[in-house]
Amino acid sequence: MIINTCFIVNVWAGKCGEYVIGPHFLEENLTGNGYLQFLQNDLLPLQRHIPPDDLNSEWFQHDGAPAHSKLAAREYLNCLYPDTWIGRGSPIPWAPRSPDLSCLVFSLWGYWRFKPSDTRSGGKM
Repeated sequence: MIINTCFIVNVWAGKCGEYVIGPHFLEENLTGNGYLQFLQNDLLPLQRHIPPDDLNSEWFQHDGAPAHSKLAAREYLNCLYPDTWIGRGSPIPWAPRSPDLSCLVFSLWGYWRFKPSDTRSGGKM
């Protein structure tokens, strides 16, 4: 018997200065409501280890996933990061597939690729 299984993993991670935020694993099929719940309930606790001076200069950037562009999520980001968040519908114009996001891709995913069993979150790179 052959069983074909498809696994979906949604992982949120961030970088603020020299600090890594996350990783945080999200529900399998990320919806706009699920993303808003993440922003409201999980994002700030994930950042608790970052010094306030670093957080005060933080920018929030995400990709163009449909869940990220839900109106309620954008309104929440407008309150939490006024004029300092980047994504679809943000106050900052940004190309949807900008190579400037690659610092997160190469830095964070390259770092975690070699630490698959390390589930600790929050620490310096």
